[in-house]
Amino acid sequence: MEYAFYRNAQGLLGLEETLNGSTILSLITPMIQQSDNYATNALIDYFGMDELNAFFLQQGYADTVLERRMLDFDRRAAGYENYTSLDNCMAFLKKLYANREEDPYRQMLEIMKGQQVRTKIPLKLSSSIVVANKTGELDDVENDIGIVFAENSPFAIVVLSGGVRDTAGMRGAIADFALMSYNYG
Repeated sequence: MEYAFYRNAQGLLGLEETLNGSTILSLITPMIQQSDNYATNALIDYFGMDELNAFFLQQGYADTVLERRMLDFDRRAAGYENYTSLDNCMAFLKKLYANREEDPYRQMLEIMKGQQVRTKIPLKLSSSIVVANKTGELDDVENDIGIVFAENSPFAIVVLSGGVRDTAGMRGAIADFALMSYNYG
């Protein structure tokens, strides 16, 4: 998402450009709001892994690397994986929040506020609290990163996991962590 908005701000890409019958923006939205792997893969193929990885480095996300398309289990079994880190995710969230009144950050936050998967960070928070988050899940992974727009004390939260055996338990733990953070603030 950040790469597409960056290229758009540079005048190098129109978010209304068509790719496989969909606009770039209409692929970004379900990629973020529904963890749509088809949309993600279409954007990876369009932009190219090498170009995306170079952008991640340019932005200071040294721990973020794409080595395979989403759900490419053959490449995953061969040892190719996609990586990020708590530090890289937190740096992204801080950048979004610090620039939240300016485009393209305002636009990216609006997309994240439309997250449809509400089973982690926002699960136990009041529905009146705005959360802008991005989830990720596989059979043994439950991730969620986001900004909780608590009235007096907004905060960012990042939970990345691996080796999860109890999906419901991990989702509940992420929700508990977000609620404790909210109550602490």
